[in-house]
Amino acid sequence: MIQRVQSLYIVSIVLCLTLGLIFQWSLFLWTDNLPSQLIGDCPVGETYEINLVSDIKLFISCLLTLLLSMFSLLSFKNLKRQLTLLKFNAGLILNNSFFIVLVGWSNAKQFQLPFNLMSTTVYFWVIMGLLFINYLAIRGVRKDIHLLASADRLR
Repeated sequence: MIQRVQSLYIVSIVLCLTLGLIFQWSLFLWTDNLPSQLIGDCPVGETYEINLVSDIKLFISCLLTLLLSMFSLLSFKNLKRQLTLLKFNAGLILNNSFFIVLVGWSNAKQFQLPFNLMSTTVYFWVIMGLLFINYLAIRGVRKDIHLLASADRLR
C-alpha cells in the first residue's frame, strides 16, 4: 500500500469506529446535579445511558460507516473512487451525529430533562473528531488528484 497521509487518516477512522463498536460507548449521560426530585417516574439528576446496541439504527449506520471506510482505504489506486467514498462517508458521519442529537433531544423531552449538547458523552465528540479527520483525508486525496493532473500536463 502506498504510504500517504490520507491512508493514515482513514486507518485512524477505522480504528476509532472499531473501538466504538467493540466497547459500546454510551451516548448520553445527564449529570446536571439537579435537585433530586421526581418528575413522573423519572428522578431528575440521575444518569441515563443509551448504548449503541439499544438503538439498532445507529449501530447499523456505524457499521456501514466502518465498512465504507475500510473499502475506501483499500481503493487507494483509484483516487476518484476513493474521493467519492470519502465524501459519502462524511455524509454518513454527519447522519450519525444528527441522529445522536435527535435521540438525545427526544429522550430528554420524554424524561422532562434539560438537553444540553455538552451532556452528550464520548461518542458524539469522537464522531465530530472523525468528521474532521475525514475532511483531512478528503483534502489529501484532492491534493493527490491535482498533483497527478499537473504531472500529466507536464508530460
